[in-house]
Amino acid sequence: MTQRFRTLSLILFPLAAGIVALLSLIPRLPKPPVPWDFWDKIEHLTAYLILGFLGMLFFRALLMGRIGRTAATVLITVGFGGLLELLQPLTGRTADWRDFLMNAAGVTLGVVLSRLVGFLLQRRRQGPPRP
Repeated sequence: MTQRFRTLSLILFPLAAGIVALLSLIPRLPKPPVPWDFWDKIEHLTAYLILGFLGMLFFRALLMGRIGRTAATVLITVGFGGLLELLQPLTGRTADWRDFLMNAAGVTLGVVLSRLVGFLLQRRRQGPPRP
């Protein structure tokens, strides 16, 4: 990991987490309740997929091992999502366990994507298999 990439990794995760927190806690205009708001769940999944991916880079930049950075990313990012859900009623929004589940699913997908990209980059650096 180059120094520039390491620095960028250390900046992007906290920045993205701050943006997610802001968007999760700002009051929204009331809208009629719907039984299943598909786009809201996709937004949660996407935001936390990005956080999961960036979390893996962040904890790698802190020189954590593979298992340590995976555990730290999952525990901290899923916990962060849960905390934001619990804080939402204080800002006039509603907490929703389905949002929390989509957050956790997004983190899981982000971690898997990060591991897949890392695996592919490692194989690429090693070159083609020798006969």
